[in-house]
Amino acid sequence: MIRTYIKYNTPREYYPVPTSQDITTGYIVRYFVQKKNELYKIIEIDNATYSTYGNSSGIDPKMWKVGSMKWKISGTETEIINANSETLRLLNDMYPGISLRFNNLLELGI
Repeated sequence: MIRTYIKYNTPREYYPVPTSQDITTGYIVRYFVQKKNELYKIIEIDNATYSTYGNSSGIDPKMWKVGSMKWKISGTETEIINANSETLRLLNDMYPGISLRFNNLLELGI
């Protein structure tokens, strides 16, 4: 029996830049991976990397779980903080430590 090994890629950190479309909608979609055996290891990735989850030469689904979130970038400071805080609160059960990784609630705000 011949075994085939899949060579997965290690996710690389990515820092998003809001597009004009994001600015118009007031939100940006942020993508991330969380290492399954190191719950506080969360890395932000881009959409292209997110799309490779489970594919050969993509993100290893045995080591990582992927997620995405809608991140508010415009409005009053209070609106942005409240919206992003609620987003993180809702994701915290599935991704423990996410609020530590994305702790600047005004990040990317315009």
